[in-house]
Amino acid sequence: MGCFFGKEGKRHTLVFFVVDGRKTGIHTLVDRHGRDFGDARISSIASELGLTRDEFDRVLAGDMTAVEYTSLVVNKGKVKWQQPSDPHN
Repeated sequence: MGCFFGKEGKRHTLVFFVVDGRKTGIHTLVDRHGRDFGDARISSIASELGLTRDEFDRVLAGDMTAVEYTSLVVNKGKVKWQQPSDPHN
């Protein structure tokens, strides 16, 4: 399962998605003062997070779990990582 982390700057917070302890290419910048949250920016954030606007609305409403989000972006090919090798093979 993946999770989001944020790194705060002076004006923005960089939010990035981590799977298995490694950063993925999924990230977005969020204005720390909430000044740029118009409809166009929300759609842009959805896209940067690998989601359609409808999917992102589900996230905002709390209707998508972390497991569902991880599965969704993995299935869309947005996140790729190597499965650990089996030491017995």
